[in-house]
Amino acid sequence: MQTYPFFGEAQIIPGYETVHIDCFIQKDTFNCVYEQQLGEATPQAQDPLEIILTYLNRCTLSRDRNSFSNPENTDEFHLPWKPIREYMPCPSYNPNGNSSTPLGNSIFQIYRAPLSDPDMKIFHKKLMAMPFFFINYASYLDEDDPNWDVYLMYKKTNKPGDSSNPPRVDFQIVGYATVYRFFHFPNSSLWRISQVLVFPPFHHQGHATYLTDTVYSLSKKNNVTLITVELQSVQFKMMRTLVDMAHLRRNHIFQFRQNEAVAPFSNFIISDIQSKVPIIKEQLQRCYFIFRWRVLDQKNAELVKDFRVDVKRYLYLKHEEELAGLEQSERMTKLDLLYQIQVTEMRMASSCFDKHLDFIEQGVWNPPDE
Repeated sequence: MQTYPFFGEAQIIPGYETVHIDCFIQKDTFNCVYEQQLGEATPQAQDPLEIILTYLNRCTLSRDRNSFSNPENTDEFHLPWKPIREYMPCPSYNPNGNSSTPLGNSIFQIYRAPLSDPDMKIFHKKLMAMPFFFINYASYLDEDDPNWDVYLMYKKTNKPGDSSNPPRVDFQIVGYATVYRFFHFPNSSLWRISQVLVFPPFHHQGHATYLTDTVYSLSKKNNVTLITVELQSVQFKMMRTLVDMAHLRRNHIFQFRQNEAVAPFSNFIISDIQSKVPIIKEQLQRCYFIFRWRVLDQKNAELVKDFRVDVKRYLYLKHEEELAGLEQSERMTKLDLLYQIQVTEMRMASSCFDKHLDFIEQGVWNPPDE
């Protein structure tokens, strides 16, 4: 969690001996209330919570506990949209790793609505503060732009009744994402995944993977040519690569066999591949090398050399501007380092692929007609 948008890069609140700030969030409505406890202060000290709330003045937030929850409101929570997908995380995403239904009466749902939808606009005002605490370089969305879509993830649990209470359905928000739709000449679209945020109780359970997979699958029915990602983190890059590799495998692309000659990347017709999977060229090449590395016979010196030369050629072109200004010896050293980094990333991606093979082999999710 970070606070530099409010208190600068040092993330220090000056003027107080101690500061304690709490954010209370209702798990279904996402109503938020902030409270603070302050120690001894200097005369020049500013109210830190007021600084935060002023910065987040476009969000629906409160300092009033009475506005947080109305105990007289016993209505069951429901969302005004229908879920577009329901899923249970694969066993590889379950900490116990031994059950595809570890949550009993629970299931996860994904909802989608344009930000221009009046209900979504109200709901998003409560969500939009969270990226500033969790995502580097977060910024506000233009709520009046009709091209934004918001995806919500919820955990839905059917709770049985007893002698005192009737059965009820319990909802808990898992996370959300925003996607921007660009027009692509002459008659298609480009989608950019902007913000993806899974809340801490649900980290490392595969929800960002399922959400990204959902966006990819929806793109097929929406005439989307390519999907890009805005300022991805290292963790998101690895997860995105897993989803890309899953869709490539499901479409039988780059599925090489051990001890067989592999055609260079330049031999593949990128437009043909992108007609099946909306993956940008740079990411396709990254996945190509990972799939190729997975079947590479490390004992075959000639094949290893060919692979290394191809990867270094790719890396040179990718970093040409940086490398061109170096002396030849420095250039070779730098290229060797870039190659080792690339191999490490390929090894990590391959390990992730093997770990979550159950997700990859689930097959393609077919979105319902909208």
